[in-house]
Amino acid sequence: MRRAALSLGMTPAAVSQQIGQLETQLDTRLLHRSTRKLSLTEAGQAYFYYCQQMVQSAQEAEQALAAVRHQLAGEIRMTAPVGLAARQLPLALAPLLAQHSKLNLTLLASDECLDMVEHRLDIAFRAGPLEDSTLVATPVCDFPARLCASPAYLESQGIPETVEALQTHAFLVQSQTHGSGRLQLTHPTLGQRRVRITPRIQTNNLQVVHRFARQGLGMAVLPEHEASEALENGALLPVLPGWQLPGMPFYLVTPNRQRTEKVEAVIATVKRYFSNSTTVREPV
Repeated sequence: MRRAALSLGMTPAAVSQQIGQLETQLDTRLLHRSTRKLSLTEAGQAYFYYCQQMVQSAQEAEQALAAVRHQLAGEIRMTAPVGLAARQLPLALAPLLAQHSKLNLTLLASDECLDMVEHRLDIAFRAGPLEDSTLVATPVCDFPARLCASPAYLESQGIPETVEALQTHAFLVQSQTHGSGRLQLTHPTLGQRRVRITPRIQTNNLQVVHRFARQGLGMAVLPEHEASEALENGALLPVLPGWQLPGMPFYLVTPNRQRTEKVEAVIATVKRYFSNSTTVREPV
């Protein structure tokens, strides 16, 4: 009893009291007591055996969790906007997945902010302001944004020459980034201007914005990676090319700060890819 008390940092009387309470709870005597020694009863021997099994199982569970935490193996569940999931992320993550053959990726492509708990997500790629303050966000990059419209729209509605002229035009917007109906532009010599715009179509999907813009239904604000091909082939034309829009901030978010090694590896790989890309800006 004294050795047990010393090991636990308790007094012998406190240990004896704890054992007594356990016997009362179990309604079974666990120890034979005499003035000189203690010994286990038959019930005490059986109970001690299963307690040993419990301790061993707990130790094995801790070892298994440590292995999961520190190895690049198993499943990573991730969500990203449709455009990024289709274009940049395969290029960003392919080297890591090729290097670690036991690492598996489940990628949910969606422009909606999926619930991380409901979908059991480890990482989410999010754009624009972050509303859920319980998530831990890591800034990745700012995608340059382009203001553009189809040739047919500009021919029918006219080409705006000033920022103020944008107020008379229809806009196609992604609700997460420009649903407020305000647009900010900056000129190297004329400074910054803010203008209120009229969203004709709002959607949570950038590709929908892109397709409506091609159909001539209004002006669109698109990230560089989404608009570049259409601007090159003339399907879309730049509007007010001398003015610059704020970059679209992108983040990698996780449910908490205790990240496994594989989650940290994915975040580091994605950040490294976008920091080396010529189509993004470094986060401020």
